[in-house]
Amino acid sequence: MFFASSLCILLAPEIWMIAKKRTDLWLMGRIYTLAIHILIRSSYDIFTPLMDSTLWYNESVLYFWGVLNLVLHSVYLVFWFFKLRSKPYIIKHSEEAYGY
Repeated sequence: MFFASSLCILLAPEIWMIAKKRTDLWLMGRIYTLAIHILIRSSYDIFTPLMDSTLWYNESVLYFWGVLNLVLHSVYLVFWFFKLRSKPYIIKHSEEAYGY
């Protein structure tokens, strides 16, 4: 039901960032759109009558999206684990490191 409005709220900072050609604007745009979205949704829900996306629901797409998320997160977890294991220790466990 809320997918269309959430998609618009997530795409607005992306479009602003691309239009201005500045990647540092994404976080600021995301903060503003999230705050305005929460303010409007807590006051009165105008998004559901205007952007009701219940007709977009498809169970096979939902299943595929879940499997895709599981695969991508598993691959990233393995990548992160090996990257974490390959980092050399920067701080040595000695008296100088602890400042004694």
